Amino acid sequence: VKLERRSGKWSTPKNNEKNKIFFKNTYGSRLQLTALQRPTIIMMQGKNMHYFTASAMGGDGKNNNRGPGFLEIWPGGPHENMHMKFTRHGNPNNQIMKAMKSEPNASFPTLDAQKNGQLPLLIDRDSGSACCVSIRWKGSGKTTKYNSNGANRSEERHLLLGFSHRKTRRGARAAIQYNYVSRVYAFEPFPPFNIVARSGFFCLGFAPHHGSSIVNASSSSSDNSDESMHSDNEQIWGAVNDYKLKFRGTQYDCPRIHFVTGIAEKIGDEETVIISYGVNDCYPRMMEVPKNFLVSLLKP
Repeated sequence: VKLERRSGKWSTPKNNEKNKIFFKNTYGSRLQLTALQRPTIIMMQGKNMHYFTASAMGGDGKNNNRGPGFLEIWPGGPHENMHMKFTRHGNPNNQIMKAMKSEPNASFPTLDAQKNGQLPLLIDRDSGSACCVSIRWKGSGKTTKYNSNGANRSEERHLLLGFSHRKTRRGARAAIQYNYVSRVYAFEPFPPFNIVARSGFFCLGFAPHHGSSIVNASSSSSDNSDESMHSDNEQIWGAVNDYKLKFRGTQYDCPRIHFVTGIAEKIGDEETVIISYGVNDCYPRMMEVPKNFLVSLLKP
């Protein structure tokens, strides 16, 4: 691509520019973004996919060099990824690779678990939300087991962590339609990217109460005034707060729809991540979370 400043208004491409794609600028800055070559093939259609880079040396936790790029297509059921090389179109190596090992059980049970006679509450497969950040992981050490590259699993190693989500099934009655839950998962940073650990499902909260240091969707404080009620943004303190998560007759103090859109390490503090998510498709939120808290969700 090429970014340049043009002297005049956006104009129709000339005959000798047919193989280029011009993106019209609607904000009047006269900056012109141009794709110099049209794509020759669509690699994959869909949504909720994420680009990440693998570890160059494997999962020993000692070398975090950036390796080749991959596109995460499904975060589970099984974990599916595709090697991406953007400079080559139609690359025969761009084939989907699936994790070779079965996925571990969730680290804790949640109320979506199906009981005798109950219909499944959620869709069958996780979809991607945000990926990925590096974490340090150490197994239980009770037995000597080895990961895909031969390293001892009981030793500390480097994994990649992401967020995935599920929602209630189509056809559910109106009161429980479009209810979203999330989980975190961790996988080996080299092909075939086997899943190492998964949390149970959880929800993320509305705008926090004044004075809170951490968001907890299942708790509230009557001693502090609600900071969201003093916001200038009507979307934060308005009717959006009436739409709450409901599962099997229980209502929770978190939005019916929350959707994690990004995760990144905090600049200057690689042990803290910044998570962004949307609340009921009405307003965005961001929060800082220690990596060790996310890791704790992955362990029973």
